[in-house]
Amino acid sequence: MLSTVHMMTGAAVGVATENWWATTIGCVVLHFLWDMLPHWDPSYKTWKKRDWHIAAAVDLLMGLGLILYVTGGYLNIYIVVGVMMSILPDLLTLAYKLLKIKLLEPLVQWHDKIQNRASGWWGLFFQVVVAVIMTVIIRLKS
Repeated sequence: MLSTVHMMTGAAVGVATENWWATTIGCVVLHFLWDMLPHWDPSYKTWKKRDWHIAAAVDLLMGLGLILYVTGGYLNIYIVVGVMMSILPDLLTLAYKLLKIKLLEPLVQWHDKIQNRASGWWGLFFQVVVAVIMTVIIRLKS
């Protein structure tokens, strides 16, 4: 799943709960649940490293920009924690890939196993649906 969608989820959970623990747990659990939905994302396994880095950077910036737009530029601590926790599993995967931290290997393998990758527009459909729902939650709660 794109980081943008995970980040939007984190912002929505943070706004909706205004609770550190609920935000942290909710965002990590939802990260894995969303990754089980059919989705498309740039593959670090098949894309050229440079192209994947550019796509990942654009994805993160797009997520941040969308959150700033939807919240009207207002970021409270719960939104920030939500965004960080919502991408934590992917950050741990990145740490494993770059730093070869063996302790993370079982988590990374399981995280990769639960991915439900789909191609083309079908792969973007659920992401758009989730992003729209998260936008509505953020707008209603903030």
